[in-house]
Amino acid sequence: MARWLGPWAGTATSPAGIAQHDDILEGDRPIRVRVYHPRGHPRGRPRSVYLIAPGLHYAGADDPRQDRFCRVLATAGHLVLAPVLKDFADLLPTPRVIDDFERVWRARGRWDPEVRPPVIFSISFGSLASIGLAARVGAGGLARLILFGGYGSFSSILRYCLAGEVPGRTPKAREPLNQPVVFMSFVHDLDPPCPDPDAVLDAWREYVRRTWGRPEMKAPERRVEVGLEIARRIPESVRQLYLHGIGLTPDWLPFALRCVRRGAERGAALDALPYLADVRCKVDIMHGVNDNVIPYEQAQVLAAGMVHADVRVHLTGLYDHSGGARPSLATAVREVATMLRLLEILANPE
Repeated sequence: MARWLGPWAGTATSPAGIAQHDDILEGDRPIRVRVYHPRGHPRGRPRSVYLIAPGLHYAGADDPRQDRFCRVLATAGHLVLAPVLKDFADLLPTPRVIDDFERVWRARGRWDPEVRPPVIFSISFGSLASIGLAARVGAGGLARLILFGGYGSFSSILRYCLAGEVPGRTPKAREPLNQPVVFMSFVHDLDPPCPDPDAVLDAWREYVRRTWGRPEMKAPERRVEVGLEIARRIPESVRQLYLHGIGLTPDWLPFALRCVRRGAERGAALDALPYLADVRCKVDIMHGVNDNVIPYEQAQVLAAGMVHADVRVHLTGLYDHSGGARPSLATAVREVATMLRLLEILANPE
């Protein structure tokens, strides 16, 4: 695993020769599950079963970074189940993701005849689904819970994404491309109400699809060009709101912070905090200190609330929020012990 996940590894290539297929859990809310079989043993007994709680991303299981990570796990001999949670893929998280994730957990016997307790690996906002599930199924339901870049307080994350603010810390540079998703979370809490929510949501989603994961969009002039091109095609009734959402109005920040306060009740429903005390399994919380989406202080928030779990926190400068940062040689050498500890957990989680 060190070959693929160490700080020397690039992200342009991923392990080849991994058997995979997509399965569908039917129901009122069908769930697509991508199944990665361990290399060399497409029907053999895997070392462990990994159940992935995805982050907030429109591509779902097709996100190249997640796909690469799942292939690395399969290369190490693990069976990997990667569901597409609809609300996360729609960029509109709701507490229903916990129910959807539990459905996949209950159906795991379709892919693992032994129905073993899986290892949950949670990515970013997937912490809501994974922590909610862990609280429901108890100590015997999971082999281990691994949280990468997770959060406890949803409203704290919104404020961080908007202003880069964390209590007790100097504000830092935020990731501006995430701003539309913050606005999407409170579009139904506007006063007066948004006249055409679907139109502005579709416009923000298009902006996200055209800017996320593209290094050239870090340049302000490039993302402004994309944003204005979309703005010319949407109804005038929502154009100003759309421009607020991509940061192209002078008063977008005070407007957004007012909306966060107004939508506090909806935001509280997306907190992981109420579930923490009911988590009773072994937990590893991994967080990059340079995360510009979810501040690393949230790792301590999660650990403090898991009073009945065996929790370890691993803070590292090796990875950013996406897991793709390339640290300096000095950083890599300084943190080699942390890296080896994380790789050992991933390779042998049980």
